[in-house]
Parts: sequence; C-alpha cells; structure tokens
Amino acid sequence: MAYNYEEYIREGRLPHIWCPGCGYGIIMKSMIRAIAEMGWSKDETVIASGIGCASRLPGYLDFNTLHTTHGRSLAFATGIKLANPKLKLVALGGDGDMSAIGGNHFIHACRRTIDMTVQMKKNSAAGFFIESKLITNLEVGDSFDKNTILAWDDKAFRKNGNDKEVSMRLGPLVKIAIIPEWDIYEDSAPVTHAASERMSTTMVMPVTVSLNKDAYVSKIVKVGDFVNAGENVIVFDNYHDDEDVMNLIRSVRKEYAEQIIEENSNRKTTHYTGEITKIDVVTTV
Repeated sequence: MAYNYEEYIREGRLPHIWCPGCGYGIIMKSMIRAIAEMGWSKDETVIASGIGCASRLPGYLDFNTLHTTHGRSLAFATGIKLANPKLKLVALGGDGDMSAIGGNHFIHACRRTIDMTVQMKKNSAAGFFIESKLITNLEVGDSFDKNTILAWDDKAFRKNGNDKEVSMRLGPLVKIAIIPEWDIYEDSAPVTHAASERMSTTMVMPVTVSLNKDAYVSKIVKVGDFVNAGENVIVFDNYHDDEDVMNLIRSVRKEYAEQIIEENSNRKTTHYTGEITKIDVVTTV
C-alpha cells in the first residue's frame, strides 16, 4: 500500500531536530501509516506529548497536536477525551515522560481505562546530552549483505573500506546510569569503559563457602584474579575420605577418573563480576 506522507506532515517544520540514526523518524512514519490504515481523519485526531526528543514528534504532524509540560501529556489527553469523547486520541512521550516524572499520570490513566492510545518510546541515544553523528560509505543504490554495518559514529568507531566489522577508537562502550550528588538522573548514557571506571566506586561483596574437615579443594581463585558473574570461585569434593571411591577412581583410565571427579565435585559460584581482593580461612573446630 502506498502512503502519501506529505499529507500528514507539516513540511514547514522540517528538517527535524533528531540526531542522524535516531529511530524517531521511523516511528513517525509508522504512526502515519497506522492512522491512514485506520481511516482516521486529521480533524478528528489529537496527538498530545510532553517534553523530550520523542515529544517533538507532534510538531511535525499535521493533526490537532499539543506540546505540553514534562510528564503531563496524559493529564492533558485525559482532559481532551473528557471534553470531547469522539476524538481519536494519541498520547506519546519518552520513558521519562511516561514512567519517571509522568509515572503517576500513567498509572491513573490505566486505572481510568480511557479510550486513548499511549506510546512510550526509548531511543537509548542520550541525544539530549551527547553529540552523535553517524557516517557511512554507502551511496544511494548500493547493495549490502545481511549483518553489514551501514553507519557508525566516527568519534567512537573506525571502519576500513568495505569491511563488515567496525573497531572501537576509545575502548569498549558500556552503558551506565549517571547519578549526581543532588538528584537521581532519569536516563543513562553510553560512555567508554575507561570513563565508567573513573566514575565508579568500589563495593566489596563477600562469598561464603563452608567446607567439612575432609573436603578436598581442587581449584580455588587467588587474590588478584578477575571473575565474572556465574564463574566458580572454588571447586571441592568430599569423597577423598571414602576409600572405596578412591579405589574405583584409581582403577579406571585417567580420562574417566577425571570425569568422575568433575561430575562429583561441589562448586561455589559468584553472583558478581570483579576482582578477588581477599581470601579468609576460618576454622570452627
């Protein structure tokens, strides 16, 4: 089905302000297609938004639109629906608008079961706070294979020629929550691993292991080792005091003996990722 997007867009408001590579343009076109397929007229359709990247969308759409205060799009939308129940109503915003500062309105809108469509968007781009510009070596008409990287941020990534892969310029990116001392920030942002280490603090998370007096420890981490969540910190067994078991192990070939030991060992794994800083051994005897 062909869509006349120009019919629904305020061309005088273009170009839009979203960052290159942001998905909100795709969302806007998808909204136009959905409204067109449902047969809603522009005069009977109302779109309300709050504040943020996602909430700039109604400014480009040629419907009855409201750009309201932060987190209050659902409050305004509720009033519109009560005043004129015949209108087709869409309230939209980002995750902050809907679930942080606007979380209370979201809960009550659900409780009232008002006939409206609510869209909550999250682009994970931190476009308010970091400059992001994607580049590409493709041109209009070029073909590409599945899993080909089409565009990348040249400040953080490098790409050689037509290679499918990109490499990091700044080290691996991680996503962290930013928590200043005066408030809890409602978003998170991609930063380099090195930067996240400088912004982080240290926590010590103990792992307790209980061994009986006859336990045989076959593997244990050392101070300074780095472990990931789910990895073993100690492997031990309790069968070395059982002469019958030991005779069985001695009587089989080496690979089978190792399999028996492996399958009958006890393991203590860690739920945390980090460095082993201290190992204490305490006896209760």
